[in-house]
Amino acid sequence: MTLRLAAACAAGVLAVLVTGAPAAAHSGETATSTAYHSRLVSVSPSVSGARLELVRHGTHVQVTRSGAREVVVLGYQGEPYLKLTADGVYASATSATSYVNEILDPRTRPAGSAASGSGASGSGALWHRIATGPQYRWHDHRTHWIGTALPPAAQADPAHEHRITNWTIGLEVDGRSVTAAGTLDYLPPPEPSLWWAAILVAAAAVGLLGRWPRALGVLLGLAGLAALAEGIGRSLDYGDAGWAILGGLFGRDTYGTLTALGAVAAGVVAVLRRPAGEFALALAGVCLAVLAGVTRADVFAVGGAPVPWNPLFSRLAVAAALAIGAGVTVAAWQRLRAERRAAVPTA
Repeated sequence: MTLRLAAACAAGVLAVLVTGAPAAAHSGETATSTAYHSRLVSVSPSVSGARLELVRHGTHVQVTRSGAREVVVLGYQGEPYLKLTADGVYASATSATSYVNEILDPRTRPAGSAASGSGASGSGALWHRIATGPQYRWHDHRTHWIGTALPPAAQADPAHEHRITNWTIGLEVDGRSVTAAGTLDYLPPPEPSLWWAAILVAAAAVGLLGRWPRALGVLLGLAGLAALAEGIGRSLDYGDAGWAILGGLFGRDTYGTLTALGAVAAGVVAVLRRPAGEFALALAGVCLAVLAGVTRADVFAVGGAPVPWNPLFSRLAVAAALAIGAGVTVAAWQRLRAERRAAVPTA
C-alpha cells in the first residue's frame, strides 16, 4: 500500500509539472539560463539619490531614486525616456524607446519624433505616468544580445569567452549628466556529457546507501539546502530584495521552493528515524530530482545561469538535486520493498 501511495504521489508531481510548466513559461516569470553575461562596470560621476542595476540576467535595467532627486533615463537615441519623481514614474510619449520597449501603445503615439524631446528638461516630451513608487524596471536592448543566432565571434569560436559589446546608458539626476557603462560577454557552454555522466555516477553511489537511512537523510537535506540557495540566487537576479525575496521564492518558484523545504524536512525525519522515514525520503527525493533538477537542467546547456554569482554554483546545486534526489529515491524505494517483503508471512 505504501509503495502504491508513493507511486501515486510521484505521478501527481509529474502531472502538476507538465500542466503547470507551460503557464509559467508564458507568464514571463520563469528564469532561464543564457549564453551571455551582462555586467555593470561603472556609474560616472558618482551621484547620490539614484541607483542603477541589472536584473533578470542582464536583460532588464532597474533604476531606484531616493530623497528629493529627479531622475531622467535617456533612451536609445539619447532622448528623455523615463522620469522618476516624487509623484511616480513617467514615460515620454515622444520617445521612440517607449514604443520599442512596449511601455506605451504604438497606436496612440502622437505625431512628432523622439528628437523633439531632447535635453534634460524634455521640453518636447509628453509625460504619461506609468507607475508609482521610487523604482522602475524595464527591458533594455542595450544590455543584452538581441539576435537569435550567436554573435559572429562566438560562431567562429564557441568554445571560448568573447566580449560582444561595451554598452552605456545615459541618466540625468537633477539635471546632472551621468553615464552608466557596462559590458556584454559571451560565455562558452559547459560539457553536458561530463556533467550528466557525473550525475549518473553520483546517483548510483547514493543509491547504494540503503543500509544507512541517516546518511540518506543528511545528503537529501544538504541537496535541499543547495536547491533553496539556488532559488534565492534566482530571486536576487530577478531584482528582489528584503522580504520580496520570499515573494519570489513562493510566488515565481513555488514548486522548487516547497520541494527544497520538503527535502530538508524529509532529511530531518530520516535522521531522527521517525516512522515513515523511508517513504518521506522516497517522495521528497523524486520531487527534488524533478522540480529542482530536471526543470533547471538548462544550466548544463549554456554558459550562464540566472543567478548573480558564478554559474558553477547553479550547476553544482542542480546536479546535487538530480543525483542525490534520484539516488535517495532508489535507496529508499528498495528499503520500502524490503520492509514489505519482510512483513509478508511465509507459508
